[in-house]
Amino acid sequence: MKIVYPDADSQYVELLSPELRARLQSLGEFIMYEKMPQDPEEYVRRIGDAEAVIQTQKLPDRVFDRCPNLKLINYLGIGAGNFINIQKASAAGVIVTNTPGYGNNTVAEHALALLLAVAKHVCRGNSDLRAGIFDQSRMSLELAGKTIGLIGLGGIGERMAVLCRALGMRVVCWTRHPSPARAERSGVRFVKLEDLLKSADIISLHLALNEETRGLLGRKELQLLKPNSIFINTARAELVDTLALTELLQSGYLAGAGIDVFDREPLAEDNPLLGLDNVVMTPHTGFNSPDAVINILHMTVSNLEQFAQGKPTNVLNPEVIRL
Repeated sequence: MKIVYPDADSQYVELLSPELRARLQSLGEFIMYEKMPQDPEEYVRRIGDAEAVIQTQKLPDRVFDRCPNLKLINYLGIGAGNFINIQKASAAGVIVTNTPGYGNNTVAEHALALLLAVAKHVCRGNSDLRAGIFDQSRMSLELAGKTIGLIGLGGIGERMAVLCRALGMRVVCWTRHPSPARAERSGVRFVKLEDLLKSADIISLHLALNEETRGLLGRKELQLLKPNSIFINTARAELVDTLALTELLQSGYLAGAGIDVFDREPLAEDNPLLGLDNVVMTPHTGFNSPDAVINILHMTVSNLEQFAQGKPTNVLNPEVIRL
């Protein structure tokens, strides 16, 4: 089997251990290209006659028409649908896999860091001091005893629940699949989405983006939020009506927000969030730690090994296998 990694980031090149490289090479020919291809045609040339692709960035659709040997695409991460046309892959008979759970700890810790930064005015205090302003008048929010509402309870949400309980917070949650066993395991109380939005002091999103969750929090839902609550999003921007959220932040109705994901990345220079001092932003880096990257790489090699054995795992389009 020929395996091509056409768009490897330098971090991934560095963290792909000799042991993992040897396992890939044992499956056949393995070729890694560092840095993004210049254009879609370069993607096609790099992939060529490969049977399997390890993918980081957006895969051009033309690959499916121009690379007929392709049988597997392994996306490094969770949200493969944002980077790979899964419908077109299925039509071409190409299996798409991903690496679920790789960053549960890293992303949950990032969400907590954003929450603490907003609640404790960390960024504003830092910038004031650097500007020669010693202002002790700004009061922070004590998190112990507050209620955080988690929307979604996958691996990241479960880890976030653990972290928040450790700080003495009450944790409520909305998920499409509640059960007493999940509530007991995670230490949360499941509630209806409307009740969560109305009652929580902090909202934190931990949902995957799909057709059922896209736009889940529209203007109507966001207007249910408690005054002076805090909004955290390390999941996907498309889950939320960004304009409505921005207006609530601009008006001061919400105390603040911590945001790691955006409708357009990189941010446009005129993005109104950039002008709000009650918003803490990071450039979609919640997933990025050496530990998480190593997890991704181990899961990727395992996915390829399972595929070579005729037992593909973490498949996003299982209908292809049944063909």
